Amino acid sequence: MSTHSSRSAHSSNFTHKLFTCIRPVVASAVVVITTFVLIAGSTKASEWADIFPSGAQVTKLADGFKFTEGPAWHPDGFLLFTDIPNERIVKYASGKLSDFYAPSGRCNGLMCDAQGFVYACQGGTGRVLKLNADGSVNKVIAKEFQGKRFNQPNDLALDAEGGLYFT
Repeated sequence: MSTHSSRSAHSSNFTHKLFTCIRPVVASAVVVITTFVLIAGSTKASEWADIFPSGAQVTKLADGFKFTEGPAWHPDGFLLFTDIPNERIVKYASGKLSDFYAPSGRCNGLMCDAQGFVYACQGGTGRVLKLNADGSVNKVIAKEFQGKRFNQPNDLALDAEGGLYFT
């Protein structure tokens, strides 16, 4: 499913339209939180040289999570990611971890827009949320289609015109 929001050049008002997604997105990679966010599992060691500059080193930022997903860089200069079983969206800024949004309703996929809003797939409640830059809920963008609750929103993407697509 996807939610598309369009805005005029002179207004920040958003109109949301719901329509069917043509292709589902399938992801099977493991996300590792490091100074570089790596998607591992299908990349061969010989391909890393094409991805990272010569001499780059991987550094573990933190541990103690049950299952991390959805890393997203915020335009205010911090990293967000989800720890699904622990019901939280975690913020990593200036070398410190804090809860950005908890309990998270088993949020998974995250995206940030240029204005600093955070979009989250809340799998446990079947909703897609728009969060403010401080982690407070701005609004529920989508929770049902044709009167039926979404099963478990998982991942999402934003297009250049403000459209929001999620699976």
